[in-house]
Amino acid sequence: MAQAIQSRGPVTGTAVTTKKRRKFFLLDLYGTAVGKKYAMAISGIMLVGFVLVHMVGNLKMYLGAEDFNHYAEFLRELLEHRKTTIVARPRASADKTRLLYLANKASNNLNQLAHRVNADHLAGKVSDSTYQVVLANLVQLGADLREAVRHVD
Repeated sequence: MAQAIQSRGPVTGTAVTTKKRRKFFLLDLYGTAVGKKYAMAISGIMLVGFVLVHMVGNLKMYLGAEDFNHYAEFLRELLEHRKTTIVARPRASADKTRLLYLANKASNNLNQLAHRVNADHLAGKVSDSTYQVVLANLVQLGADLREAVRHVD
């Protein structure tokens, strides 16, 4: 015995429901716990990138006034014109890479010497005249190192 299945309409008007309109995919995703974690991860990566870019820019002050001023001018152009061209530097030669490594080690030693002479000066172990001479020599050595690195390649 076969029965005919008929689709029957609602008995009253209250049973009629309208179809829900689907949300935009990203809004729907953000409504979930995983979507919020994605949003947190992406915003965190962008923030870390922002901090790293500005840290590298601020470290340019150790390369000298010319490089730091170039970075400042780059930022000024970026804000004023909203267009800029980033040109990658050519890869450093093996000799320059080795020289930079040695210069960094020497700079670290100069920093340690400056720290020690400053501490001894504050403790009264080193006279003012000796302190000034040592400090001037350390500053000159640092400038010579920067100049030597700048003219390689």
